[in-house]
Amino acid sequence: MIEKLKDFDADFVLFFNGLHTAFLDSFFFTISKTFVWIPLYLLLLYFVFRHYKKHSWLALVCIALLITASDQFASGFIKPLVLRYRPTHNEYISPMIHLVNGYTGGLYGFISSHAANVFALTTFLVIILREAKYKWLWVLWVWATLVSLSRIYLGVHYPSDILGGAIAGMFFAWIISKVFFVAYSKLNKKSLNIN
Repeated sequence: MIEKLKDFDADFVLFFNGLHTAFLDSFFFTISKTFVWIPLYLLLLYFVFRHYKKHSWLALVCIALLITASDQFASGFIKPLVLRYRPTHNEYISPMIHLVNGYTGGLYGFISSHAANVFALTTFLVIILREAKYKWLWVLWVWATLVSLSRIYLGVHYPSDILGGAIAGMFFAWIISKVFFVAYSKLNKKSLNIN
């Protein structure tokens, strides 16, 4: 069973990476970069401020805590523990990987920090903004999926790296959202008592 999963992982990376064209290279390389999404982050912060107003700082603290936790769990704990080579560093399949702009990523890939972080942020925002009934929240899942797929296209992650990262990110988001709502409820009660 494990061998079949490993074969699927390798086959999918080689298939998806093998679809390369100049357009797809540019597209996936660009969306894999964190700085490209700064306008989206600012827009999302606007909606957080719009909904939570004077308590928005709590959401920002929770987001900072969330990204730190998911990123450190992926890069600081799981990757050094598992030591699974990325496809670009796997001697068996790396010769078949099409490199985009010479990008190979770090040595180890399980679990994906990109997937952990984007799914953590997406899940957290969807949970805390759900009551605002924003109809566009589903777009965040598309964003998280595209960013994650870009990592497979670039040959720096297997699908299982992405899945592991996504699960970890969503788990941390679920925990931090619980903390957020408890703290938010206490702040609201405090505000009502003062008034």
